[in-house]
Amino acid sequence: MEADEEKILALLKDFQMESIFDYLKAAKITFESLKSCDKEDLREAIPPLGLRIEFREKLFHWRKTVFGIDDETLSAPSKVADWIIHNCSSSVSEKSDSSNLKVLQREYYFIPRKGRANAGGKLMSRYRNQRSKKAKYESTAGSISCIEEESHNEEDLTDEVDSSIGIALKDSLNRDCSDWEEVKDKWCSTFHMRQSDLESMDPIEFLKNWTRLSDARASDLINIDFDKLYPTKKENLFLKWNHFKINITNYYEENLTNSHCKEQFSDAKKTKNKDAEDYLFAILLSGVLPSSARFKDNVGGKKRKKATLIEAQESFILRLININDYTNKVSSVINKSYAA
Repeated sequence: MEADEEKILALLKDFQMESIFDYLKAAKITFESLKSCDKEDLREAIPPLGLRIEFREKLFHWRKTVFGIDDETLSAPSKVADWIIHNCSSSVSEKSDSSNLKVLQREYYFIPRKGRANAGGKLMSRYRNQRSKKAKYESTAGSISCIEEESHNEEDLTDEVDSSIGIALKDSLNRDCSDWEEVKDKWCSTFHMRQSDLESMDPIEFLKNWTRLSDARASDLINIDFDKLYPTKKENLFLKWNHFKINITNYYEENLTNSHCKEQFSDAKKTKNKDAEDYLFAILLSGVLPSSARFKDNVGGKKRKKATLIEAQESFILRLININDYTNKVSSVINKSYAA
């Protein structure tokens, strides 16, 4: 392998993007040419959009850090800069000379976005400040209608920025999960994209688009979405459980009619084991809230049979003597209740 290719591979390893080496080699891009190639060059060299976006971000940041070369990153900064130049040039020109405007343009080159849903950093801060100054200037001049139009422009621009960042984060989630904390940050940032996909996709298509849900640690990601949907409610079941047991005790005494349930209720009041007490109080809910589930009859497979009380309790909470019995126990319940 040539020394130049070794340099490129070492850089790609730092970027964690060794998969694009073949694209760069096919395009005859050298290590030196990486210092000067622009967005148009990368578009021809790396056809896959998601890979190109991620590599462009890391390449431009590397060039700025190592060589002091300032670049635009995604297309989003240029949209923000164009908006500022187009909408704020008139008010800026009244307060500063043309050299200040050139400095203003050069400053809009980077948006740090790692672990965040929306654009931020120096670029967006300057953009918001300029927008605020413009609004105040036009307000004093009585340009109310112009301010309303600006508000619509801001919403359109924010949507474009959020969409570009969201797509890049989603592609990154589907490719790499080596840093689980980073995965959780990106997952939190793409929450609104998942809500949109849930409305437009069937379950199978949704799971194919969000492959991290098949990871063994996916419960962390589900908890993140639950917190977004129902803030402050994640721990309510545990925090209010003891209070619930006190309230439900009287209800059980008055409404449990099944002899088996009455026996379980008696055991729950006598036991000194808190885990056993919690388990019995939970499954007794099936005694006061009868299950309406029906399953295929094993004989013929056409008729439907109603779930028994014991089946309802077993499907509500699975009791395990040993955690290693989990798979066998689940299979047993499925075969009993769903097999034709």
